[in-house]
Amino acid sequence: MRPHSPRLLLGLALACAAGGCGPLGRALSYASIDPVLDVGWYEPSAVVPGDPAAPALVRERSHALDSSALDQAEAYAARMNSCALLVAHQGRIVRERYWCGLDADSRPNSMSLAKTPLALLVGVALEEGTLRSLDDPLSRYLAEWSRDARGRVTLRHLLEMSSGLGDAIAGLHLGDHLEDALLSRAAERPPGQAFEYNSANTQLLALVLERATGRPYAELLSERLWRPLQAGEARVWLDTPGGHARTYCCLFATARDWLRVGLLMQSRGCWAGRQVVPEAWIEAMLTPSALEPSYGKHVWLGYTRPPSREADWSEPFAATDTFMLVGAAEQRVYVVPSRELVIVRLGHEAPGWDDPALPNLLVRALAAATHPAPPG
Repeated sequence: MRPHSPRLLLGLALACAAGGCGPLGRALSYASIDPVLDVGWYEPSAVVPGDPAAPALVRERSHALDSSALDQAEAYAARMNSCALLVAHQGRIVRERYWCGLDADSRPNSMSLAKTPLALLVGVALEEGTLRSLDDPLSRYLAEWSRDARGRVTLRHLLEMSSGLGDAIAGLHLGDHLEDALLSRAAERPPGQAFEYNSANTQLLALVLERATGRPYAELLSERLWRPLQAGEARVWLDTPGGHARTYCCLFATARDWLRVGLLMQSRGCWAGRQVVPEAWIEAMLTPSALEPSYGKHVWLGYTRPPSREADWSEPFAATDTFMLVGAAEQRVYVVPSRELVIVRLGHEAPGWDDPALPNLLVRALAAATHPAPPG
């Protein structure tokens, strides 16, 4: 989301006219902040406990990536308004740079990177039996929709952004009651007919998960993902004190911990010898959806063309197994399993950002190191 969205401000003005001026006041203050770095604005919040005794990620000079390629990647990131760049090869950090006053302990706003950890938790819940099936209708978990046509939307529809439900971004991002904003969404079309990237889908998944487990999202995230991943403390933004986490955005974590998420997915859900997320679920997340081949289940797939909602890329991805976590203002986690490569970029909006640029630069450098050109 961008700070001066006319659609957002119009929605909030209407909310104020209906008697809810709290969101409008929040919108006016939001328009004056840095949405990535001014993390103090996102209150109330809840702590996501990590593992304070966990070993740090290993840093070393790359034996496979030429330093000049890493220098070029760093220069591109710096030129494109970045605040953090991390590159890991074979599980070890080979380049780490910060700008904008950030450092390794900073926890900026992740924007929609936050969607993917929620999807990982859905996979864990399916394995544990807390959620029964991807094809469960929402009516199974949401009593309010038990006799409502919207109850026919399934978990799969939510994960693949094909629910047909209306957008709720104004009410979600700046309102005080997430459940009301979600459950009042009208169905604009039957589910399964069109791909429409919509944060309400993610937030509904979180509501289902919380009701199925009887536990708040921050606790689930800590216990099932963050601690097993040996990550540090993070935070999530709540709608009210002790209320619901906004899971479609705003998981405040370090760049190194986003790197851990990418490494977990690169290793098909395994971390430090433990299967944290089922391998079959990672494969399912990375399977193209029927309605948008560049989207799986809350993760973008770097195939041969850009997603329909994005500007043209300069070229296809050099490695066809590339996938990425994507957040507004070009928050990115790129993962290339075939090259054991993970790249994290956090920062400000960067007009002209070219998604294949960083991964392709480093994939080609690794290919050249593996198969150098013959002399002469």
